[in-house]
Amino acid sequence: MGPEYNSGRGSGIESMTKKRTRGLTKMGDLILTRNQGRKILMEFNEKNQLIGKLEKKLMSYLGSVVRHYVPIDILDWCEVPEELKNKI
Repeated sequence: MGPEYNSGRGSGIESMTKKRTRGLTKMGDLILTRNQGRKILMEFNEKNQLIGKLEKKLMSYLGSVVRHYVPIDILDWCEVPEELKNKI
């Protein structure tokens, strides 16, 4: 996917400016913890939903990992091949 550009309509002068897009989700502190081999204690409620102070950060990280590895045409986690789930 290449960069997108705005054409600068309305000014009479065509200007090619790079459209601002959202960057990568880096989560540096979680990556560092993982690379150091440290474990993160996670808490779950009775419905097996993640709770606690790291909930939002971990969910964001997992979402970015899944977006990177899972093709966009797979709509349900059950359809993801087992070997791909293990890689993630």
